[in-house]
Amino acid sequence: MPQAFPFAILSIVNAGLALSVQAPASNLTERRLDYVNALRDWDQSDSNLERDLFRLPSTDILQRIDSVEKKRQSLDLARSRYTEALSATIKEQVRLLRSQNPLTADQIKAIQQQQGDDARTTVASLDASIRRIKLSERAAGEDLHLRRSEAQNIYDAILRHQDDLANDSTASTLARARTVAISDALAMERVAATPPQDWSRAYAAMREEVQKRAGLPDRAAASGGPASAPAPTQLVLPSLAGAWVYSNPEAKKVGDIYQWTSARADIVQEGDSIWGDYQCTYAVPSAEKLNPKVQFSFYGKITSEVMQFELKPPMKGWLRILKTSASEITISYFVENSKQVKISFGAVADNDPQTLSRLVK
Repeated sequence: MPQAFPFAILSIVNAGLALSVQAPASNLTERRLDYVNALRDWDQSDSNLERDLFRLPSTDILQRIDSVEKKRQSLDLARSRYTEALSATIKEQVRLLRSQNPLTADQIKAIQQQQGDDARTTVASLDASIRRIKLSERAAGEDLHLRRSEAQNIYDAILRHQDDLANDSTASTLARARTVAISDALAMERVAATPPQDWSRAYAAMREEVQKRAGLPDRAAASGGPASAPAPTQLVLPSLAGAWVYSNPEAKKVGDIYQWTSARADIVQEGDSIWGDYQCTYAVPSAEKLNPKVQFSFYGKITSEVMQFELKPPMKGWLRILKTSASEITISYFVENSKQVKISFGAVADNDPQTLSRLVK
C-alpha cells in the first residue's frame, strides 16, 4: 500500500544524508541534496514578505525582494544541475533495464529506491511553490496542483512496486519489476524536467506593485552611495484598481450554509480614493425563494490597512477590504437595510471573508 508522503523538506535533507543509490547515479545523490537544501532555504526565507509589502517603506521592501529572489536564483541553478544528473541517471537505468543482462532483485530495488527519493523530492519542490504561489499570479496555482498530483501518483506507484518486489522475488516478478521500473523512470523524468514556475516574473510584479504605491525607490544605499535617512513609517497605499473575482461552480447549500457561487469587485482608484461595484451570487436551491444575488456600489478613502468603504444609496452599510497579497484581497460586507432593498444575504462576516483573486487580462 502507498505510504503517506513526508511533507517536511527537512526530512528529505536528513534522509539524503543516508542515501546509498546503487544504480549508476554518479553525482545524483549529491546534486539532489544540494537541490533540497536550496529548496529549503528559499521556502523558509522571509515568510512575512507579502504581509509587509503593504506596510513598510519601499526601500526596505525592495531590498527584501532582492534577497528572496537571490535565494530563488540559487535554487533554480541547483535544480538545473540536479535534473541534468537525474536525466543522465535515468537514461543509464533504462539502458540497463532494457538490456539482456539479468538484474538481481537487489539491483532493481536500488533503482526503485532512487526513483522513490527523486519522486519525493519533486513533490516537495511543488509543495514549496504552492505555498509561495501568492507571490505570483493565482492562475499558475492550478497547473502546480495538477503537476503535484501527478508527481504524488508516480511516487505512490513506485512505493507499490517496491512492496511487490519485497514480497515476491520470483523470476516472473523480477521481469515485471524491470518493465514497471522503466515506466516509472520515464514518468519521473518527464515530471521532474518540467520547467518550474517563472518566479522572476513574480518578483518583478512585486516590485511594480511597490513602485505604483510609493514611487521609485531610493537605491542609493544599495548602489554604494550615501545612505538616505530612514523613511518614516506611514500608510503605504495598496493598489486595488482592477477586477477581482471568485468562482466556485460546485457551490451548494450545506446544512444552513449557502456557499458562494461567484463574486466580483470592479474597483477604480485615484490615490487614496476608491469607487467600486460589487456583486455576489449564492447557491440557492431552485425550490427556495431567497434572492441569490447581492449587488451594490461603494466608495470612500483608504485610511488604514483594513479598508472600509460606504455603500451607495439606496444601500446602507459598509464593505471592508484587506489586501493580503499582490494578487489577492479579502472582502466582508454588511447591508444594514437588506430587507428594504430585498437582499436575502445581507452580510459576509469579518471572521469568514471572501477571498478574491486579481483578474489577469
